[in-house]
Amino acid sequence: MDVAGNRSNWRRTQVVRERSAKPSFAGSNPAGAFSYEVEKMRVGKEEVLRIAALAHIKIEPGEIDHYTKNFNEILDFIAQMNEVDTKQVSSAFHPASEPSTPMRADTPQPSLTTEEVLRNAPERFADYFLVPKVVE
Repeated sequence: MDVAGNRSNWRRTQVVRERSAKPSFAGSNPAGAFSYEVEKMRVGKEEVLRIAALAHIKIEPGEIDHYTKNFNEILDFIAQMNEVDTKQVSSAFHPASEPSTPMRADTPQPSLTTEEVLRNAPERFADYFLVPKVVE
């Protein structure tokens, strides 16, 4: 889905939509992320066959109804989770926002010489490791 909410490239199959997506700006999100009210979707037999073809999975004709039901149960559960009001919930923790591990200063330090590094190499060519050929 692109930022403008264009779903044409995202979903080209026929899915019955019970309500249209409504773009909204998440005011409680500190990053100001663009979010969507997720629509309740239904998956049909054609969609199940398309997904199976994309995943290279062989589905027997008798299994199509079973997978259609399972997909729709998953989508119903997701729709149920989307109904929960999370406006008062703070953003989830992100490790980059508050580093819990103290970081050392990025200062130059002495390192090994080329000779010290290559000393234990099984084979070498000049100042390089010599490794077996991997690609023919």
